Amino acid sequence: MAHVPEISVILPVYNGEAYVEEAISSILAQDFTDFELLVINDGSTDGSGVILEKMARQDGRIRILARQNDGLVSALNWGLSKPAPISSPAWMQTILPIPTVSRFNGNASRTILISGWSSRR
Repeated sequence: MAHVPEISVILPVYNGEAYVEEAISSILAQDFTDFELLVINDGSTDGSGVILEKMARQDGRIRILARQNDGLVSALNWGLSKPAPISSPAWMQTILPIPTVSRFNGNASRTILISGWSSRR
């Protein structure tokens, strides 16, 4: 049986060419490493797709899922249906920083994290 990561981090991207590499690098740099990063390319028309594919080749925790643009909420809902399969139907959806996951060990068979970024420049 293939390894199922403890958590899935969902990162929706739409035309984020200027910021997506920094956002993904920040997620990958966490001390906690037993996660998959599901990046939802929500129909980007800039260079985001090229950056995403390059980063996915460099780190096996990244999975790129592409679709036509339908907006942030739709991308998140779609992404929630895509994590690696789990052995139990009991899983938890939460929006928390990765270090918080340790508090859920033993309390849920799966944790889903939703990530995003904003520019303050």
